[in-house]
Amino acid sequence: MLFRSNLNVSTTKIRGILKEYNIDLVNHLSILPIKEIYYRHILGGEKLSSSIISKIQNLYDRKNNISLTIYDEYGPTEATVGTCNSQVYPNKNRAIGKPYNNYKVYVLDKNLRPLPIGAIGELYIGGVGLARGYLNRPELTAEKFIANPFRSELEGVESKDTRLYKTGDLVRWLPDGNLEYIGRNDFQVKIRGYRIELGEIESILSTYAGISQSVVIAKEHVDIEGVTTGNKYLVGYYVSKVRLNEEKIINYLGSRLPEYMIPSILVYLEKLPLTINGKLDRKALPDPEFTNIDNYVAPRNELESQVCKIWLLVLLMMVVLMMLLLMSVLLLLSLMMLLLVLIMVMLLLLLLLMLMLLLMSVLLLLSLMMLLLVLIMVMLLLLLLWMLLS
Repeated sequence: MLFRSNLNVSTTKIRGILKEYNIDLVNHLSILPIKEIYYRHILGGEKLSSSIISKIQNLYDRKNNISLTIYDEYGPTEATVGTCNSQVYPNKNRAIGKPYNNYKVYVLDKNLRPLPIGAIGELYIGGVGLARGYLNRPELTAEKFIANPFRSELEGVESKDTRLYKTGDLVRWLPDGNLEYIGRNDFQVKIRGYRIELGEIESILSTYAGISQSVVIAKEHVDIEGVTTGNKYLVGYYVSKVRLNEEKIINYLGSRLPEYMIPSILVYLEKLPLTINGKLDRKALPDPEFTNIDNYVAPRNELESQVCKIWLLVLLMMVVLMMLLLMSVLLLLSLMMLLLVLIMVMLLLLLLLMLMLLLMSVLLLLSLMMLLLVLIMVMLLLLLLWMLLS
């Protein structure tokens, strides 16, 4: 039996308690004081955050010879809750570890092809711990529990590892053989043609000094009339004891993430909103407030002054080129308008000429008709005279 060395419990009293419970090996037990007590905590259910680890560590007084070890366990209900675990070390990436015995895990792409170390893919679980399926939901069972394409011939003969569970969780292999949890597949977004894992941004943001919790979401731009434009942007929410220098946070993210994965704005929160079940309530996150803050920094040395001058010349050249292009367009439009006027004048003259020719033709025709009428009248008159003389 092991007891704390500073406990005031006599050996006689302990032997009496053991004898009361009919323990026959009392005479063979050595009751010795020990110098340290070991506590082990296994946590699961949600992604482990630095704030939770700090709260647990603060519960124990390290001055009283207490050794604390924390394990992070991962596993969905469909795989009998626990699938992987890893020991949590301070100042290291949070990994969900390696699978337990009788479990197999795979990191696959959308075509069920295994991915290399560092590549993000969806986690599939196989092994004896898989559930049979969802009660009275055959469609969902068929969707989530798929045939195992990696089963060996022997497993096929013995009907083992016939299925894999599609978790919907995004993970990646680490060089040490552990799995790193990234986030849910449901939280993938597409911005400017790039597919982004929000969980990957959150994991980097949470490593910044002073940030205990973080969450990143995608929002849509709204115009002045309140109508969404369809253009998305990233918003990063972080929890810390005080508001941090957000420009430094953006620079920190920029050194570790590509440009399209950096949040457009950061929002400081004292705590994250939770549902009544203790889950993160994403719908309750406040909307960001965009303000016009002048962050201009003047050149600090000769090199920066030269760079500013070069950029000034480049911008002036662009302005001159734009003006020349505009002048060329205006000149071309003016020439086209003059040509159009000339064409209209020619058409007008042609129309007038045609009208005059038409009028002359009508007058000529009328003249001929009148001459013909006069001729007819003269012939009638001669005929009448002839008849009278006859």
